[in-house]
Amino acid sequence: MAAARGLKTLQVVALILFVRILSVLFVQTWYVPDEYWQSLEVAHKQVFGYGALTWEWQKGIRSYLYPSLFAALYAVLKFTGLDSPEAVVLVPRLFQAVISTAADYSFYKWTGGRKWALFLILTPSFWFYTSGRTLLQTMETCLVAIALSVYPFKDGALARYEKENNKWVWLACISTFLRPTSAPIWLVLALYNINTTNQGKLKLLAGTYLPIGFIPHKEFRFVLPLLPILLYLAQNVIVPWSRKAKAWKLYLVATVLLLGNAVPAIYLGQTHQKGTVQVMPLLREAIGSNNRSSILFMMPCHSTPLYSHLHLNITTRYLHCDPPSPGETYESEAFYNNPQRWWRQEYSARQTPSLIVMFDVLRGRVENLLQGYKLIYEVPHTQYPEGEVGEKVLVFQKNVQMKQTDEAI
Repeated sequence: MAAARGLKTLQVVALILFVRILSVLFVQTWYVPDEYWQSLEVAHKQVFGYGALTWEWQKGIRSYLYPSLFAALYAVLKFTGLDSPEAVVLVPRLFQAVISTAADYSFYKWTGGRKWALFLILTPSFWFYTSGRTLLQTMETCLVAIALSVYPFKDGALARYEKENNKWVWLACISTFLRPTSAPIWLVLALYNINTTNQGKLKLLAGTYLPIGFIPHKEFRFVLPLLPILLYLAQNVIVPWSRKAKAWKLYLVATVLLLGNAVPAIYLGQTHQKGTVQVMPLLREAIGSNNRSSILFMMPCHSTPLYSHLHLNITTRYLHCDPPSPGETYESEAFYNNPQRWWRQEYSARQTPSLIVMFDVLRGRVENLLQGYKLIYEVPHTQYPEGEVGEKVLVFQKNVQMKQTDEAI
């Protein structure tokens, strides 16, 4: 399993593409708000003229480069009249899957076309979980993998580079422009290029982890761009070992790696935090053709996608988490401190919403606000509720009698 003899380029690409498209179709859960609110929601507003922008976009501190890729896809769907809600949801993820395929193939070529490298890039559960998501970190990881495949390493096994190749510089610039947190990777590589030393990849890892360690806000996805480097180091160990190992040991290692990643991939892709995504088509169904409907999301801010998954020009209201003015609190915090007072301030002079979406943990605190509403959907979300995030997502619809009263007012 050392070298990919017998595998043609088209076969390798087809295999990678199959796995990446499978991840798009299989992974139907929520991960983080940025997957929608920092990419698809922005693109949807650009093309279709309605949508929601978070405070970063209103202040102009975000780059439109990544959302513009999806805006171009939306524009094609709009022009061709193929902009069904299903297409608007699926096409951007398929596009990202194609980019991830190019990155995986670049990694495979970077390693010299080794089968173990191909196996290692296709098996990680977290990459399967994120490679088809419209996250900046996903695109950043792709750019890092592609750039590393053309980077002019000069030592050891990578001495096959006979002349300087500066394509990586452009990819590094784009990667850093999208996410400034990419800078440590390329700073270390730039220094490496100036003064080539052995074990450059280990130093690259250290030079990346240490700066990221000083960032106050940390998430696991922030180190996702290091995946190609980690996998390169892994295959650099496993390939020499595999040449001497017995066949049963090779199959044992492959089986353990495959099953060890399959279990979390299945759970994360199908079960954990699925309610806030799966509730969106149910909301479209509840609204039907009534464009006068309105939805209130009584949930922590950005708990669900919005117009990029509704694809309906209706009124929505969700709790904001914009930086508050001095002496004030976050709106979401003010809501959870006193839901009744927030409701009175919000709806004392206008119609109450047609639909209310919330986690089940909130229901007991707002029963009096739900008078005149009926529960129409109850969607499982997670087996590990935490804080204001519950086990289920609940959807309440206003009764007909209450609607008529509001319209009379």
